[in-house]
Amino acid sequence: MYSSISSIELLVSEKKIFIHEYISGYYSLPAYFISKLLFDLMPLRTMPSVIYNSTTYFLVGLKRTVPAISISFLTLVMVSYTSSALALAVAAGGNAVTVGNIVLSLIFILMTAYSGLLVHLPGIVKWLGWLQYLSITRYGITALMVNEFVGLDFSYNVSDMGTGCHCPNPTPIKILCTGVQHLQDMGIGTTSWDLWQNHLGLGLLTVLFLSTAYLKLVFMKKRS
Repeated sequence: MYSSISSIELLVSEKKIFIHEYISGYYSLPAYFISKLLFDLMPLRTMPSVIYNSTTYFLVGLKRTVPAISISFLTLVMVSYTSSALALAVAAGGNAVTVGNIVLSLIFILMTAYSGLLVHLPGIVKWLGWLQYLSITRYGITALMVNEFVGLDFSYNVSDMGTGCHCPNPTPIKILCTGVQHLQDMGIGTTSWDLWQNHLGLGLLTVLFLSTAYLKLVFMKKRS
């Protein structure tokens, strides 16, 4: 997600050139905007996500099934797309790359705080709970957790020595735990909808951010 900060420079550094060429009639606003999306999202967002996941997924030892691997790739790519869309929304019409970097970094930090990694989401006060639905990180992490933990069973052995018994030959105790139980403890659902609603959320945020970026460019034209 943080690698998408580089998208800010796309619009800010080319602002003057864009205004000059647009006023001169070299191209229309939709053509400019679509070309930026194609040449930013495809080579700079898709490929790094695929390469990153290709190296880390199998090293970590996650599920080795085709559906699980496909969902993992899809999730990371969508997180990258949504983050880039937010970067474009912040940068559109801006004048300073540095200011855009700071603003976007602060937004990403706030999203990370409400992702479930640092704060237990069910314990958030209600008047701040709505912020989790704007967190790109939350949608990505939740989708990856449901994809990985559903269907897994964990078991490990502990000794009676840990319970205060000082027997010379302690009897091991086998403890069972399922991935579904872990997700439920985290306040995360385990159905198919609980998985795909995160991708739907990322898709809706992408549309929202891209629409915001486009409208900011439209009003920037009118002011010019």
